[in-house]
Amino acid sequence: MTILLRTAMKKILLAITLLTAAAISLRAQQPAVTAPDSASADTVVWPSQAVPIRLTARSYGDSIVIRWAVDNAGVWMAANQYGWDLYRSSDDPADNSFFLETVGIPDSLRSPQADTVWMRHITAGGPLRPLTLDEMMARFTADNLYAGAAAQALYGTVRYDINRDEALSTTDFMGLAFHQYQEQTQRQFLAYLAAECDPQVASALAMRYVDRDVKRGRLYEYNIESLVPQSLADVTGTGILVECKPFVRQPDEDMPELRITQLDASRAALRWQRNRLSGYFVERKCGKGPWVRMNTKAPVWPMNPDKGTRAVYGDSIASWMESEVVFIDSLYIDSVYTYRVQAFDAFGDRTEWRSSEPFQMIDLVPPATPMVEPVVTERNSRCLVTWKVPYKDDDLVGYYIAFSATSGGPWKTISPMLKPESRYFIDSIADIHGRGFYRVFAVDTAGNVAYSSAVLNMIEDVTPPATPRGLRGIVSDSSGVLCLQWNANTDLDLLAYKVYYANQRDHEFIERSLGYIGDTFFVDSINISTLTSEVFYYVVAVDRNHNYSVPSDTLRLRLPDFIAPGICLLDKMVQDADSVTLRWLASASDDVERYCIYRKLRTAPQWMLVRMIPAADVDGTIVFVDRPEANNVPYTYALEAIDSARNSSGYGGQAVVLFAPSNRFDADIDLTAKADKKKGTVVLSWEIAYGGRKDYYGVVYRSADGGLTFDDVATFSRGETSWTDTKVGGGGTFLYYVELRLLGGGGVSNPSRTVSAKLGNPSGRR
Repeated sequence: MTILLRTAMKKILLAITLLTAAAISLRAQQPAVTAPDSASADTVVWPSQAVPIRLTARSYGDSIVIRWAVDNAGVWMAANQYGWDLYRSSDDPADNSFFLETVGIPDSLRSPQADTVWMRHITAGGPLRPLTLDEMMARFTADNLYAGAAAQALYGTVRYDINRDEALSTTDFMGLAFHQYQEQTQRQFLAYLAAECDPQVASALAMRYVDRDVKRGRLYEYNIESLVPQSLADVTGTGILVECKPFVRQPDEDMPELRITQLDASRAALRWQRNRLSGYFVERKCGKGPWVRMNTKAPVWPMNPDKGTRAVYGDSIASWMESEVVFIDSLYIDSVYTYRVQAFDAFGDRTEWRSSEPFQMIDLVPPATPMVEPVVTERNSRCLVTWKVPYKDDDLVGYYIAFSATSGGPWKTISPMLKPESRYFIDSIADIHGRGFYRVFAVDTAGNVAYSSAVLNMIEDVTPPATPRGLRGIVSDSSGVLCLQWNANTDLDLLAYKVYYANQRDHEFIERSLGYIGDTFFVDSINISTLTSEVFYYVVAVDRNHNYSVPSDTLRLRLPDFIAPGICLLDKMVQDADSVTLRWLASASDDVERYCIYRKLRTAPQWMLVRMIPAADVDGTIVFVDRPEANNVPYTYALEAIDSARNSSGYGGQAVVLFAPSNRFDADIDLTAKADKKKGTVVLSWEIAYGGRKDYYGVVYRSADGGLTFDDVATFSRGETSWTDTKVGGGGTFLYYVELRLLGGGGVSNPSRTVSAKLGNPSGRR
């Protein structure tokens, strides 16, 4: 490699180190550290064209703390050598010392000269640079881990250096350049991490400045400038405006609520929402014991999940980390734990401790898995199931045995809960269960279950399944489509069903299903153009060992009939005040199966079925008595005859009836009310003058404290003359009235006059 080429490549490396590094997000690769942000709740940031500098400040009333940082690792390392200059101005005229030209500042801070402001060079004694290694060793003790991390970031041995490793840079210049960039980025991250954790370390790293020469209530502007030569990097100054006032922590800067989620049998996740806080200290106590620090080596940091995070923690926990801080802890089942968390921000200020609710792990550990030995079969009717367990569980409740016709289930429990010391079970009805598999289930006090492998018995099945029951069917239409259905058998070893048919009961039945039917219905198509009017079916059940059951009862089905039955004629109608009696002549057809009575208002869109009468219960006439609700619109009644083929006669024998609604009736009700303040009750008394013949009952209505609505609170029978309201103990003014209602819905009386009673002022009312 020629000298010119190497010089050009070194310039390229410098550009990569100083300028390109900012394009790679530090937080996407490392735990999220809150670097100083110009958008702070304590400050108002001036617009600036400085590209990598971020500046923030916090006022405490007696001092103002300034924090700054750059995202570019190369600029940070260069600034450590050249240093920083810090300037300040305020709205106090006595604070001005000399001026520095700046652009874009508030008019209130401008001097009479255009585009100038009076600024004080508060680092006039020399630019701010990190402490030397000797200065850091003198200022910090050896046990300060953050100071050690800062010293390592600044002065640790450099592993990759193109200027130093001339031979390697000649053969693998780009590889060495990339490793040097990675090392610089890691050093910058380590330094920023230490600065977040310890304010004094931040000052030692030249990332923090405390201004104590301030006055409460004054407005201060701070400008910071990098002294890195513009030939190396274009870093311009940045300004920030701060009001000197005591610091008050905002809600988004406080410690959020803690939540605990159990992850598995031994781990739980403590988590809380991410906000503007930087790091966290987690403590835990067991029961009433002392608080113990959980993160003894370093604070807990927010994590931005990547592929590696998801590979380690899983998708669920990684999804939490996108918006929450997550701390994974290992816990015991029988203990009650409480957590508390304290956070700190970019200025090193700590929040109050935030405690969680007490938390106890749920037992998710199943008991020991039973190991079933070969099943012993006795006389093809009983089976002995025995098992072993590798160890004894203290929380074991017991065992139960399950059986299945197949090794994959479904499993049916065939034993009661057996004691924890049980090691065998005798299935005394194994011949009924038939050939199949046993499995032993162990259950503990928390409901956790462990089960053995499935073990086959050696039962030989010679028992046929039960006879199918409930066979029924219908020929649905003129094409001869026939549907059969029957009740499902409960045999555990049932395989399927077969269907047989014949045209006459005394003929030989032949199989119609032509194979096994796995369900409890069968659809057939028959020829209805025959001389016979009936067809016969029965069903047989088959088990897995091909044992056939006794045939079901034979079902007789009539072939389709398309002739409608004769209509029904209205014979007589009698109406009184609240009822109507209708009598129809039955249909003349002999195959009527049932009669349906319908009713509808004249304005209604369709008929409503009100009674269904089997034809077997009808002897020449159909009598129906109805008491419909009174209505100004007349009712129409009709009767339909339906035969066994579902043919309908239509709606015949129609009759029209009108029941007009009854009006209110007059009744003389003399109502009085008397308040009993000692007992906190109101006694109502009344005298009623009513000359009607129908019986009635009364309703009492009440309204409280001038309410616009009355509620019905009591009823009374005819002859009662008083009622005591015991539910007014809270006090207030109450209004009452009474009305009568005729039994059977005959009418409602005019209400009585409204009376009032007062029981003092209710509690809390005005």
